[in-house]
Amino acid sequence: MYERTLASNPKHSQAQHLLGVIAFQRGAYQRAIDLIGMAIQVDPSQAAFYCNKGNAQIKLAQFQEAVSSYDEAIRIKPDFADAYANRGVALAELREFEAAVASYDMAVALNPNFAEVHYNRGKALLAQELFAPAISSFERAISSRPGFGEAFLARETALHLLASSAMKREMPNEAIAAYVRALGFAETAESKRGFAKCLRRIAAVDVPPAFRELVIRAISEGWTRPGQLFGPAISVVKLNRQFQACVDRAIRAWPEALSIDDLFEASDLALIANDALFRCILEYMPVASIDMERFLTVTRRAVLCAITKPSDIHADQSNSITPMQGDLLALLSAIGRQCYINEYVFSVSDEEATLIDVIRTEVSRSIQQELPVPDWKIAALAAYGPLGSLPAASSLVRLPLAQPVAELARQQILEPDIERACQKRIRDITSVDDDVSMKVQMQYEENPYPRWVRTGKVIPVRSINAHIQQQLPCASFRRLDKEGPLDVLIAGCGTGQQSIESAQLFHGAKVLAVDLSLSSLGYALRKTEEAAVENIEYVRGDILRLGTINRSFDVIESVGVLHHMHDPIAGWRELLKLLRPGGFMRLGFYSELARKSVVDARGYIAEKGYSANLKDIRRCRQDLASDSLRRRFEKVISFRDYFGTSECRDLLFHVQEHRFTLLQLQDAMRSLELSFLGFAIDEDTNNRYDHMFPNDGSRTIIDNWNKLEIEYPDTFAGMYQFWVQRR
Repeated sequence: MYERTLASNPKHSQAQHLLGVIAFQRGAYQRAIDLIGMAIQVDPSQAAFYCNKGNAQIKLAQFQEAVSSYDEAIRIKPDFADAYANRGVALAELREFEAAVASYDMAVALNPNFAEVHYNRGKALLAQELFAPAISSFERAISSRPGFGEAFLARETALHLLASSAMKREMPNEAIAAYVRALGFAETAESKRGFAKCLRRIAAVDVPPAFRELVIRAISEGWTRPGQLFGPAISVVKLNRQFQACVDRAIRAWPEALSIDDLFEASDLALIANDALFRCILEYMPVASIDMERFLTVTRRAVLCAITKPSDIHADQSNSITPMQGDLLALLSAIGRQCYINEYVFSVSDEEATLIDVIRTEVSRSIQQELPVPDWKIAALAAYGPLGSLPAASSLVRLPLAQPVAELARQQILEPDIERACQKRIRDITSVDDDVSMKVQMQYEENPYPRWVRTGKVIPVRSINAHIQQQLPCASFRRLDKEGPLDVLIAGCGTGQQSIESAQLFHGAKVLAVDLSLSSLGYALRKTEEAAVENIEYVRGDILRLGTINRSFDVIESVGVLHHMHDPIAGWRELLKLLRPGGFMRLGFYSELARKSVVDARGYIAEKGYSANLKDIRRCRQDLASDSLRRRFEKVISFRDYFGTSECRDLLFHVQEHRFTLLQLQDAMRSLELSFLGFAIDEDTNNRYDHMFPNDGSRTIIDNWNKLEIEYPDTFAGMYQFWVQRR
């Protein structure tokens, strides 16, 4: 139709313009520019002609020409909102972001509900790292167009970048605020993980109830490994002056006992017993603080004495309790959950032991005679030893128990029963006949390590290549090109935390998890089924014998394992035989420098003759933390592993331990023909390295890391954890 119009009237500008618009819609952008240009020659007064010409020029990446077209449109029609909006797009493509934002501002001034412009304005601000204004723009876009998916995603990105920027500027509280805001809009895995990561570094000053609720959820839902949040979480609890006053009274009295009345004033007991965050800490992680351990030890003793007064201990067997007794029961039950997690590492006085023996005898008799058992007696026993050790303990779970006591029965009776059933389903994949391996096996049968309640949530990665790039952004490595699922070996899986996280990280991977200890494997299998993770096979075997299984793997992880062998490098070599060419290994070894305080403590333990049993571990811990020795062993008692029986045995009483220097590990990597990819370490340490050695962009020069560690000996206080690739 338009062609006929032009045939009869070649100077019909509207027909030429409309033909240009049709060409644009069909993707013929140069044709559109030519036709609209002809229309402009006929009638240069039409602002729409210039605007549509600019649109076609953008499609051909002629951004400067497009800006000129929009400028002409605006000159003709100063209130042309579309021209301002599209001009902003062209300027942004030219990376003239300030000018782009100014153009977008004109557009939204003329049309405040211009959702696409608010979105583009946010992107231009984001490019300038103006995160807060960008977030506001994305929110206006969402407000103007509910359901605007790209704007939702962009706001999430901006909030994450705002938080990251705050962390780099040592402003974790500002970062937390960004993540709280993100969680208020939409709860994503990224925002949960970001919140938890920032939470580890906050300095709690004053927090609203909503923040407390997020901390509780981060712990109970496993936004990260709960133990990593102990410090910030307990600092939030201690913001309550009544709570801190009770802690101070217990510490001043230590090691003497306090009565309930001396320890708690007025409403203190109810406040502490009903503090949801404090209970959450007790139920999900070991309390990793000497002061808090002493407070809980004093509190446990005070509560036990209060509920076992002569007037009460022979009271009737009903469970009718007063509000104060209810608070005591709730607090004692939470302490019982904590003590089971730390395997009863708190010290026990002779008075307490006598009272508990009386209660144990009474409860055992009541079970035998099928008589009711008061809730407080069950809670008291659970705070001093596992309920599962009682004769016929399984009958307790059938009683009508109060909710906190029912949780104790589940934790201490039902879950161990499930673990024992799980052990029967574990098959042996190799023999265990090496002397050191058998000693290590015995240790972990007696004390499975570590004991944990929740593992951290994991965001799956697209591939092992993406994961390495994410973990080691400066690393240079050969990409592993593989179709189908990864084959992953966890060599020394312990109680399953690492294997569960790896199985979730590498979506669809086939994970073989091997350990010496059947007790540890039973725990791991129970937790794996609890988490509904189905791609892990648990087997019992010795790393030194894995060459007999006739399998190979793309990824092998062995963190904190090889240094407990007679010859760690020989174990490493055995694992390497199972790694496919181009495959990756994640390894962890103790540092000679960072473990000096542990070596000192182990020497003191040997000198004094402590044994690796519960009684001596308790006694040793109290001695190391005493006023006379605390300064000497300050670093040792700052380890999280100090605060649990199995953990402390692993830390200070292990039957076999080797430590390494970085130069020794470098020699081992050379002899094994492995490429070092980098350390899995915190961002602050990486920044320190970059500052000290700006010429090593890959962060892979071991000699440099050795110099850094000599200057900062606690850099690898946990372990050297690093990735290597088989050549």
